[in-house]
Amino acid sequence: MTLGQLVGDSMVVKKRRAINDEQKEERRQAILDAALQLFQKTSYEAVNIAEVAKKAGIAKGTVYLYFKTKEALFLALLTQEFEAWFDEADGFLREIQTNQESCTINDLVLLVGRSLENRPTLMRLTTISHSILEQNIDFSTALSFKQMLLARILQTGALLEACLSFLQPGQGVYVMM
Repeated sequence: MTLGQLVGDSMVVKKRRAINDEQKEERRQAILDAALQLFQKTSYEAVNIAEVAKKAGIAKGTVYLYFKTKEALFLALLTQEFEAWFDEADGFLREIQTNQESCTINDLVLLVGRSLENRPTLMRLTTISHSILEQNIDFSTALSFKQMLLARILQTGALLEACLSFLQPGQGVYVMM
């Protein structure tokens, strides 16, 4: 006789603990995806960790194994959104460089306008990043976020300098800021 037969057909199968790095990353991403889905439907303030856990199909305590606070969870979501935006911007700038010698201010305005228009989550999270998301996190989380942002701004700034021929070295960062 199996355990399922002992408890009946309504047995609930609990998810196993994520053991290897791949499973942990999948679990982390599932938490981020759940938080994103909830955030897209409501305000930051209305989302709570219990709802995120339920949506991700895990225990509330498991969320805290991956993210120490709600702010850390949403800062990770913001990091993911920034990474995707920078990837898109860098790809656009590289494409311009291969197709023509330099880009114009109009090209840049179109890039920024279109890409941000298609990223409402990035825009919403950016508006609360300094006032809310960076307030209840540990030093290493804040440092990691700031280092990612700096590295990506430097990278995209350098691509801008290559595209906008009138920019001097280092000015691409100022444009990005």
